[in-house]
Amino acid sequence: MPDKKNHPFVWFDRIMHAEPIERKTAILSFCYFFCILCSYYILRPLREEMGVAGGVANLPYLYLGTLAGMFLATPFFGALVTRFNRGVFIPVVYHFFALNLLTFWILAMALAPEQQIWLGRVFYVWISVFNLFVVTVFWGFMADVFSLERAKRLFGFIAMGGSLGGLIGAGITAFLVEFTGRVHLILVSFFFLQAAIILVQKIHRMPSLNPEQNDDSPSELSLKEAFNGVLLLLKSPYLLGMSLFLFIYTFTSTTFYFQQAMIVDSHIADRIARAAFFGQIDFAVNTLTLLIQLFLTANVIRWFGIGKTLAILPFMTVLGFLALGFWATPLAIALIQIGRRTLNFSLTRPANEALFTILTPEEKYKAKSFLDTFIYRGGDAVVASLFGLFRNAGAAMSTLAFAAAPIGLLWGMLGLWLGRRLKYETKRMHES
Repeated sequence: MPDKKNHPFVWFDRIMHAEPIERKTAILSFCYFFCILCSYYILRPLREEMGVAGGVANLPYLYLGTLAGMFLATPFFGALVTRFNRGVFIPVVYHFFALNLLTFWILAMALAPEQQIWLGRVFYVWISVFNLFVVTVFWGFMADVFSLERAKRLFGFIAMGGSLGGLIGAGITAFLVEFTGRVHLILVSFFFLQAAIILVQKIHRMPSLNPEQNDDSPSELSLKEAFNGVLLLLKSPYLLGMSLFLFIYTFTSTTFYFQQAMIVDSHIADRIARAAFFGQIDFAVNTLTLLIQLFLTANVIRWFGIGKTLAILPFMTVLGFLALGFWATPLAIALIQIGRRTLNFSLTRPANEALFTILTPEEKYKAKSFLDTFIYRGGDAVVASLFGLFRNAGAAMSTLAFAAAPIGLLWGMLGLWLGRRLKYETKRMHES
């Protein structure tokens, strides 16, 4: 028997908080998330520039367009979940989006300048749909692969792969766009998405690390039931609580996004300076997230538990709204966005995804898909409508900030409740 203390990977296992049997799957999952978010963050600056350049007043229409895209895409996603196991439908979903990228690249090369405006609007909506679906599929897959106990230890390390991917993706765009042009960056994103498909297939062939899960054969459900993710929510207080938690997160995030757009539009006139502003925020978020995930995420979740970890971001959001109500400046919104997005990626998202580890495969992929699409974009649509009403009424930005602050308190209390409910559901599952 080799001495575990002298094992060549022991230092790496400590960073991952992994056992030897978990090492390869955790590393492959890390690389998988790296490729997904690297692909997305190469495209994200293109979307942000199109959004502000097209006029802040038009942003609500793009958000509504994204919601419409979800209505069209989700039934097909549900049908794939119903008919195929994860080793089939996940590559199918990613191949579909990869084909979309090639189509955008061809059209961007072929269309006349006046037609590029509409292509840009479609691209803005598509990226929003793309990001939600590929990340939803990723975390659903991870909740299938790892048990709850393993998720608490390993999801922080795996999420760190996404942060590193975001950092590299943003860097690729920042340093290559002047040499390649925006259009050819789409091809770079395409290749990272293809790499993710290869990693999915490798992870799928690895031994299961979640004894609570049955085999992943397709469930015997009719095609009609592929549309019934919402019914699963209505039957479960646990899922309803998770949906409300996500809705409030989306509500607050989109509120900050519109306030950011208004502040940038009124304070920064130059488009290059705007792009630099957004790029600096992305770079800071991914750098800080990576550091927190490396040194703190797994320990924070273990020390505080899921519920208290989920409550950290909501209570910080209350402070952010109050600060923005008094100081609506580019520096203030930048600091708030950096703080919120860093906490979300490094702590809230891993803790939230751990909530899914005790669900059945049907709940994971169908209800989770509904949560991460309609609930997520439904919050966007609500804020977009409110933004239009506030803007038409001539309300001050501080009014919206102060009005939204109490919502953060409700959100924090809900996070604590979800932590307690997770313990209850886990105990009940083990007793049954």
